[in-house]
Amino acid sequence: MAQETAPEIEAAITQFVATQLLAGDARGLSRTTELLDMGVLNSLNIMLLLAFLEERFGMKVQPEDVNPDNIQSIEQLTRWVSQSRT
Repeated sequence: MAQETAPEIEAAITQFVATQLLAGDARGLSRTTELLDMGVLNSLNIMLLLAFLEERFGMKVQPEDVNPDNIQSIEQLTRWVSQSRT
């Protein structure tokens, strides 16, 4: 099975954020929405997101990788997932 492309990764992350973290209300959600600053990612939602990334993309998330540079937006999450799989 071929690895997913960045647009496919972004679509999967966007869908997860919209359906699981925003209860389907994705108004105003874009690839650059600041998830931390907008309150989308609190401690529980970060754990849910990390579990999703590990399960969906086969990532092994290291504690030192969980920082605002990697999880601030869908765009940054996509970059992180893509880089971790190369």
